[in-house]
Amino acid sequence: MGQDLRTRDSVIKFIAKNAKQLDISNDFRETEKDLWKRENSFATSIDSILAVPHAKSESIKRPSILMITTKDIIPWGEEKVDLIISLLIPKENKDNIHLTLLSKLSAKLMDDDFVKFLKTEKNKEEICKVILKTIDAKED
Repeated sequence: MGQDLRTRDSVIKFIAKNAKQLDISNDFRETEKDLWKRENSFATSIDSILAVPHAKSESIKRPSILMITTKDIIPWGEEKVDLIISLLIPKENKDNIHLTLLSKLSAKLMDDDFVKFLKTEKNKEEICKVILKTIDAKED
């Protein structure tokens, strides 16, 4: 929360390093490479709201979501963001979980109240609870 990160590059490195430290990844460099592989295909920013860098990687041990807010708005491709939600998914995963997570999260991110909540809520546990509820929601 409120990380002093000023560039997309510093955020990608931060995600990869934290994934390794949190035992989500077994290889910081491979995780970083796979995040850039996706990011270089197309910028993962959504308007000027947030970015959703994501990767399917052999270095990822279990599906995980990392949320980062930056102290200042930073450039992300053609947009500027201060909220980043990263999806880290094992290369081999059941039922293409990355597509399900992306779909559910993307749909919820179109809700202005949800985005406002993510940007303003200070209680990390409450944020986690709401994100988990979003991705666990049954599809209509």
